[in-house]
Amino acid sequence: MITYDCSHIDTCTPDYLTDHHNRDGELLLQAIVSRDATNAEVMAELIDDLQKLEYHAGADYHAAEVAIRLEFTGKAMDKPFDATPEPFADDDDSGEMCYAWFVLSWSDDDEGGEG
Repeated sequence: MITYDCSHIDTCTPDYLTDHHNRDGELLLQAIVSRDATNAEVMAELIDDLQKLEYHAGADYHAAEVAIRLEFTGKAMDKPFDATPEPFADDDDSGEMCYAWFVLSWSDDDEGGEG
């Protein structure tokens, strides 16, 4: 059985993301954020971004979605995700979007043979 975990790693423009998590068992997910993006909106974008899992054999979309939802447990879903992410396209002339970056990681509990 494959188990998933999701964790927020940064909120920044793509230029500032230092680790793109292209390792086995990891997938980088992203959600565009603005100062007023709510937790619910960010979570919904991450769930939409799960389409990237199509490239991973044996992916369990439902379990991955549950891992994303667990990352937001205890957060007020109608409140801003992050009130201080920088920079924003409306704050400067670069036009770059700010993203909330998350790593979805997984492991196969059945690897390694019988227990």
